Amino acid sequence: MGLLDSFWDSKGILTPEEFRHFSSETVPLARMRKFVWTANETFAAGVEVAHYGKKPISGAVAKWVLADETGRAIRSGDFPKVTVERGSVTALGEIRQPLAGIMGHTKLIVEIPGTEARNEWNLWVYPENLSTEPPAGVTVATTWDAARDALTRGQRVLLHSVEGRALEANRFLPIFWSKAWGGESFTSQPSHLGILCDPRHPALSRFPTASYEDFQWWELTENSRVFVLNDTPQDLRPIVQVIDDFHRNYKLGYVFEAAVGPGRLLAASFDLAHRLDQRPVARQMLHSLLSYAERMDPAGRLSLDEVGAILDGK
Repeated sequence: MGLLDSFWDSKGILTPEEFRHFSSETVPLARMRKFVWTANETFAAGVEVAHYGKKPISGAVAKWVLADETGRAIRSGDFPKVTVERGSVTALGEIRQPLAGIMGHTKLIVEIPGTEARNEWNLWVYPENLSTEPPAGVTVATTWDAARDALTRGQRVLLHSVEGRALEANRFLPIFWSKAWGGESFTSQPSHLGILCDPRHPALSRFPTASYEDFQWWELTENSRVFVLNDTPQDLRPIVQVIDDFHRNYKLGYVFEAAVGPGRLLAASFDLAHRLDQRPVARQMLHSLLSYAERMDPAGRLSLDEVGAILDGK
């Protein structure tokens, strides 16, 4: 459990330098109301520094940067000079920056030159308006009946927001410790340990992500449903897989694809149908899946009955 193995060696999750960003004698802090923004908004954050070093930091001029994935500065600025007293949380100032022209995964970086104090936060900026119209040749369905009819006609189908008795409840937050401990508080909670995906998969080409969950996934995965794929062929791997508690080790997925009869199916258990004008993450995911659906060519194959069983457990 944790960042180190049984021999106190690193698992490669974080470098010592990255760990000291948030666990050190001097830690920059940022107060912001959300991690996901749209390009028409103005990013706002209050910045502070917690300092418990051996002596005050006199004449500190902290700097902030909004950087892209490569580390290139997009916006930057300095805070007013301040003395950071020992045993204090000192306000450095406010950041207010229009996000027009910024898109995708972004980082806020705050540092105090001349010291090791540095911290950073992941942000995501999505378009204010984004087409979610299906491309030519793609049928969008939110019921299995509609998807099945289109698949039997040899169409490409994006099935999302579907209800099904066999879909399992899930959440963004991972399981606490282990379901094997028993008791209602353990057995009643979702059993997942995050997600696994390939950020380079073309289905995610317009949805910036790492191979694991970060806070942009909250909107999609909190109080969500997940496909149970235990009975599918071994070589059918979900595009977005849910990592189950190893005591159970189910094969779970949020997104999978398969050739079904003469058709092609891309299925997502996320809610991608409701309040898209207020849910930029869901809108972005739907846009990315639609752009892929028109050119998907799944290697795996399922029958209509097998897909029906994934949804209804029959």
